[in-house]
Amino acid sequence: MKRHVPTRATVVRAGRSTTLVSLESWFGGQILAQARTAAIVDAVGIPRDLLPDTHLWVMARLDAQAAEELHLRGWEPYDHRVPSARAA
Repeated sequence: MKRHVPTRATVVRAGRSTTLVSLESWFGGQILAQARTAAIVDAVGIPRDLLPDTHLWVMARLDAQAAEELHLRGWEPYDHRVPSARAA
């Protein structure tokens, strides 16, 4: 697999433990991936009920064929600047 690269994620639905996100650079954002809600809340600092439609940066393996292979990590608030790539 390739290294993790920064990509923009959009929260679609935020549950108590699991949040569904869309990654615009992975299958055009058409397939949702699961993430830990606590990790996203910690990254953006807003309550779970305000997460839908929130944009974030996340490091992902975009060559993944399934959501489980994305290995999402390093959530950061989205501020229009691409964060520096971190080692995989």
